[in-house]
Amino acid sequence: MRVKEEYLFDEYLKRKAKPIPPKEVNDGPCKEVILKGDSIDLTQLPIATTSPMDHAPYLTSAVTVTKDIDNPVFPRYNLGMYRNRLVDKNKLCLYYSWGKYLHYLHKKA
Repeated sequence: MRVKEEYLFDEYLKRKAKPIPPKEVNDGPCKEVILKGDSIDLTQLPIATTSPMDHAPYLTSAVTVTKDIDNPVFPRYNLGMYRNRLVDKNKLCLYYSWGKYLHYLHKKA
């Protein structure tokens, strides 16, 4: 397995040395279905209940982007992977641990 890990690391370094710049487009597969307002229904997404002890489905690897509106220098944005519990057809509840940067932003807000 070590050979595969070394290959992946070498491949990572090669790609990092020549990054591909992002390209902004007007359309794409992620824009084929856009639901707004009353047509939003999160229950139609394949959100799993991963443990028998979970009382609701969770997005377990969702990337959450938050912004510190009072600090224009650093860190302005916070990206983190937090559990999002499905509450209703248009509502998610965000779970984060005490002491994380998101906890600080929440208290501050």
